[in-house]
Amino acid sequence: MSTQKPNRPHHGSANKPQGGQKPPSPKPSSGAAKSSAVKHSAREAALDVLIRVEENQSYSNLLLNQTLQKHALERADAGLATELVYGTIGRKNTIDFFLERFVSKGLAKLEPWVRCLLRLSFYQLHYLDRIPDHAVVSEAVNIAKRRGHQGISGMVNGVLRAIIRSKEELTLPAALGDVKRIALGHSHPECSCGDGSVSWELS
Repeated sequence: MSTQKPNRPHHGSANKPQGGQKPPSPKPSSGAAKSSAVKHSAREAALDVLIRVEENQSYSNLLLNQTLQKHALERADAGLATELVYGTIGRKNTIDFFLERFVSKGLAKLEPWVRCLLRLSFYQLHYLDRIPDHAVVSEAVNIAKRRGHQGISGMVNGVLRAIIRSKEELTLPAALGDVKRIALGHSHPECSCGDGSVSWELS
């Protein structure tokens, strides 16, 4: 009389896929995928600082250090962000003077982040020769799309392209008078450019 051996399942056979195929790897959650894909640029880091300075009258050097640490930018990007922050703040009066002619409803009526984005972009177009104009416009428009809507990005694109077309005309008119021209040329308040300062070189 023969006895039959009971069928013993092999270890792990229930979970082994047919055909020798490896089980599919688990997909990362959408939140994890998004967080790993987000990388802030030097311009976005600089914009974050400029917005907080504009809205809260905070100290730019403290905010800049915090932002650079937060975004962990590469050395070159950190250097660019630093230059953009201090350059835009240092030339703010001059930048605003020129921007007013390109913003139909006036800078004051724009949201703070849009105003800061235009200032940041103008600084690059007017004062930094090493950054191509198309790169400045492209990133500014992309930032506007992420932070706002199609209308804002279209306005930013139009303003910056108008500035590029008018680069040769971006000079301080003689009709302003020496004191005002010196103040705007060096982005100083007029009260600091009184008698005795008119010998400064106009930029």
